[in-house]
Amino acid sequence: VLNSFDMAWTHGRVVMISVFGRTTDWVAAGAGAYGDADMIVPGEKETNLEDIYEKVQEVYFENEKKHGKPHAVMVIAEGAAIDGIKSHVKTSEVHTDEFGHPKFEPNVLVSTLSDAIRSISNEELGEPIKTAPMSLTYQLRNGRPLKIDEELGFRCGQKCVKLLGDGAAGKMASIEKDGEKLKVGKTDLSEGVEISRVSDTDYINYENMEVTESFLDYARPFLDEKPSRKVRLLKRS
Repeated sequence: VLNSFDMAWTHGRVVMISVFGRTTDWVAAGAGAYGDADMIVPGEKETNLEDIYEKVQEVYFENEKKHGKPHAVMVIAEGAAIDGIKSHVKTSEVHTDEFGHPKFEPNVLVSTLSDAIRSISNEELGEPIKTAPMSLTYQLRNGRPLKIDEELGFRCGQKCVKLLGDGAAGKMASIEKDGEKLKVGKTDLSEGVEISRVSDTDYINYENMEVTESFLDYARPFLDEKPSRKVRLLKRS
């Protein structure tokens, strides 16, 4: 997400990136915050096309004032339900995955939203706002781990071995916040598999489609400080 700003600025486009998030917005919040996205389209709460377009137009031209060319980068949860565009749930051939969940086609989601934004802007502005839709799926499943990923993964493995040795049935290793630090503990398996939703926190301002400072405070122990957006402009000699 963060690396998309150069391309967005160079080509004057709205880069639209779909990420994981069938029923929760944790990935969208993380990608939006640490990718410094201009806006996010969530999956936990339904949105409508008109509100999305207004936000796109706002950040697109706001960036023109800041950086000399209109552009924007937005993150879209693959489970987004957007009133005003067709569903992206797969309806042919394979209907559900191995867990019984309807299959999504996130590439259809971003393409359909992209077409809608161009169409509306062409009607209102006399020319379309250019877009660059992309869908991240398998790329998100195989990234290089951060140092903290390796450390916590190893410590969780150690905890699991200890739990097995202690005969602690129904328990699982857990990562818990201890002030500004993280520690590995244990919790009931039944509690660990419960779905935790971003909408139950103040981590996303759903009305403004933006991640809040509270999310950065929450994520700092395991994602560190938020990187700064950089649009690298070439100076002509």
